[in-house]
Amino acid sequence: MLSSVKTNYTPLIEIIAKPFLAVEPNVLTLVGLLFPAGFFYFMIHGAPHIAVLLLIGSTFDMIDGAVARLKGKTSVLGAVLDSACDRLSDGLLIAAFAYGGYISLELMLITLIGAYLISYIRSRAELAVRGTESLAIGLMERTERIIALLAITILCIAVQFGFAELETITYAFVFFSLLCWYTVGQRLWAIRSW
Repeated sequence: MLSSVKTNYTPLIEIIAKPFLAVEPNVLTLVGLLFPAGFFYFMIHGAPHIAVLLLIGSTFDMIDGAVARLKGKTSVLGAVLDSACDRLSDGLLIAAFAYGGYISLELMLITLIGAYLISYIRSRAELAVRGTESLAIGLMERTERIIALLAITILCIAVQFGFAELETITYAFVFFSLLCWYTVGQRLWAIRSW
């Protein structure tokens, strides 16, 4: 969904990326893993009020690609490394809720598989048609998943301070999971005519 307006905020990302031009893009990709790792750490230690800041900071992930483009240093390795780190980040972000005691391991697993399939189906479908088609569609692309997890993290803060009940996080996560699986269906439906 939000990928359709990506060109609108690309100039802003490039402005933010300029101070990082001295750093290799692949190094920025790896440094970007510190945010989801920190999010995981603080969620499992009962500090969602700190974790939420690291989740917001995970938008740093957009900088590496912008730096690579600005430097003319895009590469296959960089693209694959970025994608692999995105999957690792997805895993850390979603697992943090289960290991922090906010949701069950079963719900985490169901959600994580759905989130991974969203990315895998796009990658595999675009590879199958050798990049002649784009599958950047669906309700829960990566940016939307991060926004949803941000909202759920805010719910965790509300629970921590007694403004909500713990089961509201489970309900929100079930809804999030259903949206992920709906997006899997959207992508599979979209490629039926390729």
